[in-house]
Amino acid sequence: MTAVGDCVLNGDIRANGADGQYAGGAGGSIYLRVRTISGSGTLSADGGAPLDGGSNHGTGGGGRIAVILAAGDSFDAVSMHAFGGSPGSLGAAGTVYRQTQTGDAIVTIDNSNRVSSVYTTIPAQYQPNATELEDATVVVTNKAVLSISTNGFANALIVASTSETVNLGDAGDRLTVNAMTINGTAYTRAGAYTVANDWQSFGLPANVSGDGELFLYVPPGTLISFR
Repeated sequence: MTAVGDCVLNGDIRANGADGQYAGGAGGSIYLRVRTISGSGTLSADGGAPLDGGSNHGTGGGGRIAVILAAGDSFDAVSMHAFGGSPGSLGAAGTVYRQTQTGDAIVTIDNSNRVSSVYTTIPAQYQPNATELEDATVVVTNKAVLSISTNGFANALIVASTSETVNLGDAGDRLTVNAMTINGTAYTRAGAYTVANDWQSFGLPANVSGDGELFLYVPPGTLISFR
């Protein structure tokens, strides 16, 4: 939905996946482009769950939410989430994209502390756009699982703690970022961070695996602090 005016949301807008007998459906998508947004309502695109509650039955992955503001820089108390379904064999978290009038954006991958072995991929696994997140900060939190699916760019990557999992993908996959914080540690040395190079002597975080790489780009002339 695109509107030239303000959005006041005190109810719910839902694109949740349907619950099924033996498996839940995937969350859908919500797209809002408005001048400002306010209120205390909820946007949700959660995955569905199996009605029989079987632990071996599949749940749906979270969907996609995007809210883009033309004039505002606050999302007030509006809640947004795209969790994988629960209970059952848990689906992956979806993504929530928030962009303010400045063009700055945050993409949150949050699975509400639901443990899942299924990855949320960036860029998207199907029809990937390598540059769609180049101005966005990607935040992985609450036991979400992130995988790099191909070459891509993001302004920054923040992995909240060791409760989250990062898979670097296959050999040749690379996510290039301008800033990177993993488990509370801000990395400052430019270059590739891989399992093989022990993260440039910082020590490989226990929650990172895979054969690809994170590449920290520091523009020429930028002051770098070494530890």
